[in-house]
Amino acid sequence: MRIYKGNKEEKRAFVKEVLSDLLVMSNSGWYGVEYEYIPNQGEYIFLLDKDGVRCKKIDVTADSITAIIHDVFKKI
Repeated sequence: MRIYKGNKEEKRAFVKEVLSDLLVMSNSGWYGVEYEYIPNQGEYIFLLDKDGVRCKKIDVTADSITAIIHDVFKKI
């Protein structure tokens, strides 16, 4: 099992490799998530609809991996 650290590259990998599938398997109504770091603004998770369109933005700036999971599932 891979251990994900809190840097931006690891967060992006975690979101792509784990969180996206977890969100889909939870029957949340969302079809995936994407992580994006926007310079001078912060870190965000975008919830995707069935067409892959970004529909909802969640601020995860400075969040740990555990906090990202909590924030995303709290907002769905």
